Amino acid sequence: KPQQAMRYLVSSETRICGPVKFEGKLAVPREPFQDVAVLAFPSPRDDRCVFDAHRPRVTCTPAAAGAERLVDGNTETEFTLPSNGGPVTVEIDLDVSLTVRCLSVTPGKQPFAARCELQAAADDGSFKRVRDFRFDRSNMSIGVGPMPLGPVSAAFPAVTAKRFRLVWTEVAGGGSLAEVSLFGGAR
Repeated sequence: KPQQAMRYLVSSETRICGPVKFEGKLAVPREPFQDVAVLAFPSPRDDRCVFDAHRPRVTCTPAAAGAERLVDGNTETEFTLPSNGGPVTVEIDLDVSLTVRCLSVTPGKQPFAARCELQAAADDGSFKRVRDFRFDRSNMSIGVGPMPLGPVSAAFPAVTAKRFRLVWTEVAGGGSLAEVSLFGGAR
């Protein structure tokens, strides 16, 4: 029967500030839907995006309009990477130094693949590599997975800085990004 066939396992999240007894109704991820489990646990320390309390300033090289959409907290807004054939650098400046352990990048609706390197500024202003990874959202088919626009997360040892860079190279297929987040806790 269809309900016994192979299916995707997806999740939704509801955050509650406690202590409180929760008696609400949890959102249904997507129909058709079959409940598998409900998990409740305290959020890990530093689990919130560091941008929540520190509005960052964002610039892009080569210059491109709309880079601030990357940190607006809204996955419905998108930033289209400039298609110059070379590297694209997105720099994020914060008002204070913060310790981060995870980068999360939410793709936009325009599929693409690229190499991404996260860098952090040292006290002398030079940038050091923190983590690099392959970002591949070139196939948005539902056959690939149930969340083609789901975020890509990369964890790394703790690093403290006021300025961060994302350097995009080997960009294939143009591309757009919906959100970039840095977290104090690993994800």
